Amino acid sequence: MNSIIEKALSSDTQILSEIAWQSKSHWNYPKEWMELWRKGLTISAEMIEQNEVFKLTLESGEIVGCIVLITQKETLWIEHLWILPSQIGHGFGKQLLNTALEQTVNADHKKIKVVSDINAEIFYQKMGFETVSQYESVPKGRFLPVMEYRGNSFPRK
Repeated sequence: MNSIIEKALSSDTQILSEIAWQSKSHWNYPKEWMELWRKGLTISAEMIEQNEVFKLTLESGEIVGCIVLITQKETLWIEHLWILPSQIGHGFGKQLLNTALEQTVNADHKKIKVVSDINAEIFYQKMGFETVSQYESVPKGRFLPVMEYRGNSFPRK
């Protein structure tokens, strides 16, 4: 299936936020937890304007994935990486991550990190990331893996 990866527009906020919500819901978290995370799953126009945000669109025109990359000092953080549940397993996550990093990483970035969902840890491991610490999330007592890219071919522009 052919797809296009391009910069997201501020007009994409609603669809990108919906993709994030559907993707997170796919893991069958309790509704109470999902509501705790609602704000964090929202991709705002400000987020799109101030960061590197890409969308993955099928040739049919349907947007099925997105990634948000945020630079903090020398670290490039993967803030969001979501694929619609119906499109998982087609390689779109890998394609989106690789393309976004190729277009974003520069000599100022010394590290690429992500606070991964527990269910996505295996995906990031396959992509060359290793767990380096934990981050306490909500609800209290829930810890998420903090992962750092340790692959052999650190993408550079």
